[in-house]
Amino acid sequence: MVQKVYQLPGSGYEYTDLEPANSADLPEVHDSKHHQAYVNGANQTLHDPAAAREKTDFSQLKQL
Repeated sequence: MVQKVYQLPGSGYEYTDLEPANSADLPEVHDSKHHQAYVNGANQTLHDPAAAREKTDFSQLKQL
């Protein structure tokens, strides 16, 4: 079974476009750390049950 893999979309602007209201570091960290963590979590959520099904190990499937 092929699972969809999520990717972090581009913001559509340069991080420096928000200066001087926000430093360029703020949106960069927000995207690269916080949003990327959500994307990674969603992908892991899709991967773990699929891997368990492939191994026919259904013991942890409910927790995943």
